[in-house]
Amino acid sequence: MSVLTLPQRSIASLLFRMIFGSYFIVTFSVTLLQLGLEYYHVKDSISEEIEALPSTFERGIGDSIWTYNNDLLKSILIGMKEIPIVVGVKIENTSHQPIQIMGQILNDDGKLISYDRNGELLTTPSSSSIYSLFSHQFPIRYIDEYGESTLVGTGTIYSSTELVVDRVAYGFVLIFVNSMIKVSALYIIFLFFVRKYLGTPLGAMANDIRSIHFDHLDNASIKVQTPENNELKVLEESFNRMIEKLSLEMRRIQEISSIFQKFVPYQFIHRLSEEGIEKLKVGAANDEIVTILFSDIRSFTSISENMEPQALLNFINRYLSHMNQPIHQYHGFIDKFIGDAIMALFDRIEKGYLIQVEDAIYAALGMQKALIDLNHDPKENPSEIRTGIGIHTGKVILGTVGSKDRMDSTVLGDSVNLASRLEGLTKTYGVNIIISESVIRLLATPAMLCVRPIDWVLV
Repeated sequence: MSVLTLPQRSIASLLFRMIFGSYFIVTFSVTLLQLGLEYYHVKDSISEEIEALPSTFERGIGDSIWTYNNDLLKSILIGMKEIPIVVGVKIENTSHQPIQIMGQILNDDGKLISYDRNGELLTTPSSSSIYSLFSHQFPIRYIDEYGESTLVGTGTIYSSTELVVDRVAYGFVLIFVNSMIKVSALYIIFLFFVRKYLGTPLGAMANDIRSIHFDHLDNASIKVQTPENNELKVLEESFNRMIEKLSLEMRRIQEISSIFQKFVPYQFIHRLSEEGIEKLKVGAANDEIVTILFSDIRSFTSISENMEPQALLNFINRYLSHMNQPIHQYHGFIDKFIGDAIMALFDRIEKGYLIQVEDAIYAALGMQKALIDLNHDPKENPSEIRTGIGIHTGKVILGTVGSKDRMDSTVLGDSVNLASRLEGLTKTYGVNIIISESVIRLLATPAMLCVRPIDWVLV
């Protein structure tokens, strides 16, 4: 048998708990009110029965006191005690005879005490309150042969609250069972309708909304169809239209972002505006220690003079595409393409070490290997090309320059100029890669490379 349930945190569940909880509280309160009224009704009924008792025993009690016949008085007491509604009897007379007591009564301090059939005390006063028993006091009179009535004492009959509770208990069971049946029936009926018409559509809608990600908008829609043309139906249709528009807009934004990142590296955006592209402003800047790599094609002017413009453009794009791969492979990013020249930055730092230095060197070696592969394919590169690479590490300023209409990212500082000069010196010394002394000092394991000093140069 399936059990009807609702998600614990759903709006339908909250609404159901509020309405059903209110109904349960009202039903429970009415039940308690009914029980309270029943209790007092039974208590009044028992009180009426007790108040009717003295008229039954009044003449006998009067005769017993007048004649001081304690045995007869005791038998009358026992008779009264054996009445189901009586739990205790106390009789006082005006002749200062011993008080006749039997059963449970209240003493002058309002404490519950018990006496046996002989009037002997059975228990010491307990801590029970005065409300444990309720009593009825009546006068005892003696009527002589002339019909004269004389007050000879007082009698008090006690009855227990427990007796009232016992009588109410049966009614309580009936009331309680009746209330629970009504509550349970309403629970099932109400839960069924809430689940069908509110819980299921809202739950499905919440799951669909929760499952929406920027890369899954095309698959997002409300799957559960509401059976009627109500507010949920309108919400369903509005949600699906919103998803369609949002999906188109997100694809457009992703395309724009992808194109934008081809002009401005995301590493720049992350540093200068962690809140996103839309928050990037002119003049934003950070100063950091980075490793700069400059690369340039040797004798590019001579090569370009012998090529048609379109062929030259194709050649440049093939070359830059081959050079880009090792730079990205070793965690660098290209800041600028300056004609045939490449300016790349490396910024990794791990456990206090500038891992960026090794990244830049490995990228430079990878670029040389990629260049060899490019030169071995005459279809891709009809003219053999050589490059020079300069690498230096130092503090730079990463920022944005321009105006509100035109903005670009840039890297400024002496370290940038020095890396560019090192690349230029590769022509003078006839080598492919030149690194500065600061790069050598920052290597975690200098022995990993085979290097040689070249010269002291004034920049």
